[in-house]
Amino acid sequence: MPKTGNGQQSLKWLRLLLNHIPDKYEHLVRYYGYYSNRSRGARRRAELQCEEQTQTTLDDRPPNRRCKANRVRLIHKVYAVDPLKCPNCGAIMRIMALIDEPAVIERILKHLKAWNPGPAVAFSSQPGADSTRPPG
Repeated sequence: MPKTGNGQQSLKWLRLLLNHIPDKYEHLVRYYGYYSNRSRGARRRAELQCEEQTQTTLDDRPPNRRCKANRVRLIHKVYAVDPLKCPNCGAIMRIMALIDEPAVIERILKHLKAWNPGPAVAFSSQPGADSTRPPG
């Protein structure tokens, strides 16, 4: 005798419910909203577009912290000296700026009374060439 009415609806509901239960040893995870594949893909595309736009300004960005830490680690490894340790008190120093202009370096060293210019030496790119004479 076929079941009709309320019993048939409960079997349909039970079948729909069982579709959400994974088989033995099967892992079933469904993501909705922020974690769904569609949302993650849209965020990834937006990040890639942003990276493409900023590719031209990569040289303007300061180096990230991981690169700084790696640089300090390598200096410590090669020279057996921690470059960020204060020689006076032993505290850890921070890198504030990179000064690479000779005039600014000279002015700072003169202010600290540490300016001691040595003889000017010209370097040659040719091996065996006299490095003290100017090329020509």
